[in-house]
Amino acid sequence: MKNKSTLAKLLAEEDIFVVHKQMDTAYFNTKSRELGLPIWKDELMTKDTYDLLIGHEVGHALWTPLDMLEEAQVRGLNHGFVNILEDARIEKKSKEKYPGLISVFTRGYANLMKRDFFGISKKPIGSFGLIDRINIFMKTGDKSIPFSETELPWVEKTAKTKTPADVLDLAEELYKFMEKNPETKGENFENLDDLISIPVPGMDGELGENPNNLSLPETGDETSETGETGDETSETGDETSETGETGDETSET
Repeated sequence: MKNKSTLAKLLAEEDIFVVHKQMDTAYFNTKSRELGLPIWKDELMTKDTYDLLIGHEVGHALWTPLDMLEEAQVRGLNHGFVNILEDARIEKKSKEKYPGLISVFTRGYANLMKRDFFGISKKPIGSFGLIDRINIFMKTGDKSIPFSETELPWVEKTAKTKTPADVLDLAEELYKFMEKNPETKGENFENLDDLISIPVPGMDGELGENPNNLSLPETGDETSETGETGDETSETGDETSETGETGDETSET
């Protein structure tokens, strides 16, 4: 874990605070500068998956500003929409800055798909709402994911965002589009605020309770590493709760 924490600090180009704990996914808190990495069973947490989570959250450390999340709250934007669209933007920038992450992301997401991390094995991907399908497509590049002619422009807009302002505006526009076009909501969804059904928690840091029944280890251990010593690992529960609730400035995979 110490080596992975050091890797995260190097990629982030700052002395971020890295913690490891039992939870569903990774997160980065833009205010406390804390990166949380999950403790999973070995069959799920492959080397590529671990490096994927680090590369993704480091992207938030580098390019997701705190004032962006504050503005999203002021504007009353849906946290899930903002998080998904911001994920697409920062992953593109991460792969541009660190080209070696391209193959890491490809293999890491392939492993997560194989393990059904996104919980899509029980129903056709076409039955998911547009925002969920955009999320999976941008992360995996799976060209078999269906989009209608009216939906494709939103996929293209997602791929073209360059700034935090682009993401916030697109989140607002896409939400309104889906409100006016109920066929884009997928099956069994009436309220857009309940639409996002795959594990992409909002930027308020609420992880939920293992929505896809991942095989998490039976441990409550949490370890944290500070950049001050580099070599010491200590148990801690003071910085974040076991549910990953870290306030209103947390972005998660």
